[in-house]
Amino acid sequence: MNHFILTVSSKGQVTLPAELRQKLGIETGTKLTLAVDDAGEVRLRKSKSLLELAGSMAHVGRELGRPLTQDDIDAAITVAVGEKEARSRR
Repeated sequence: MNHFILTVSSKGQVTLPAELRQKLGIETGTKLTLAVDDAGEVRLRKSKSLLELAGSMAHVGRELGRPLTQDDIDAAITVAVGEKEARSRR
């Protein structure tokens, strides 16, 4: 695991080191998601674009043999959230 030290500016901003930006493929305008758990641990990752998210649902439509409905998408999201919560409790 790599560690990077960031400094917070007076405006509450941080600059990501070039090595980190390159490693994560972060360019100007890239959206990031920052998550903080109950222990204060921080996780930073690239946010997925709408196209990436849509592509991740394509297999569901193929399995169903029809275009996805909003109910299908909602159900898949509910399952994914439940799986993520179960992993975070381990």
